[in-house]
Amino acid sequence: MSKGPVRRGLTRLLRLSSREKLKAGPGGGPVLRLYRRKREILESRFRYPESPPCGGRNEVVVGQLSALRTGRLGRRDGQIRGREGRLSEPPFFMVRPNWAMPRYIGRENLRKRLEPHQGSPGRTTYEAGSVRIEFAEETLTVRPPFGLAHEGSYETVELGPLFEALAEEHVVAALLVRLGGFAVGVFEGERLVASKVGTRFVKGRHKKGGSSANRFRRRREEQERALIEAAANTAAQVLEPWRERVEHAALGGDRRAVSQVTTDPRLTWLAERALPRFFTTGDPRHRDLERLPYDLYAAEMAEGA
Repeated sequence: MSKGPVRRGLTRLLRLSSREKLKAGPGGGPVLRLYRRKREILESRFRYPESPPCGGRNEVVVGQLSALRTGRLGRRDGQIRGREGRLSEPPFFMVRPNWAMPRYIGRENLRKRLEPHQGSPGRTTYEAGSVRIEFAEETLTVRPPFGLAHEGSYETVELGPLFEALAEEHVVAALLVRLGGFAVGVFEGERLVASKVGTRFVKGRHKKGGSSANRFRRRREEQERALIEAAANTAAQVLEPWRERVEHAALGGDRRAVSQVTTDPRLTWLAERALPRFFTTGDPRHRDLERLPYDLYAAEMAEGA
């Protein structure tokens, strides 16, 4: 069983009530068999596809749960079946993820973790911009932030091409925009060589309605347009001298605001060079630009993929 919410949820689901414990007696009896049956079904009646569809949901089979109408599981089963008797979305603790969730690790931290395994028994496969590393005890899939051109297969753990890709330096343009501020910068490697930040007040959404609702909405839209225009002008001013040298663009903040800024004819090239990862941030400030290089060069890693 997996850890975290899944295990805690199953523990609550499988916990015997006081009445069931009283019926079980010292030796357990029928209630103990019921408990074992509950656990057997919950642990064995899951089916996972080898690779999930993009944006898809976990697949879970609960076909036998309707056979159990006793105790906590019976009540939970009633909730699953819904008003019309059809199976609806199962509770979160009955759904185990059917793919490995990726996380991002700084390139130096990743090197420290993997370097001791160089040359050890296993299998390494480089393809489609990522590397799959199969150890005796686990399997890792690593995707460098700026791609991995090397392709090949090795019967041992071969990490040289991965480390070379992680060590490469790039010229990256950064554009962070939220409704409240923006930050624009250019990085040579991890060094910030050009930057400018700005702030604009944008009123929060008016929730009460009434005769003033439209006036507040119009005022907010005016403030949004002013911020988007200021961010686009600043980005064009800072990034245009670097346009020919910039290899990639790092976009972050609020997706809608960034999308509006990059539709400016002077900045459409940013969307063409944008990295797949969208960087989350609060109201952009200069300190956010200074912290960005770690995330820029962090590699995506999934365990058990």
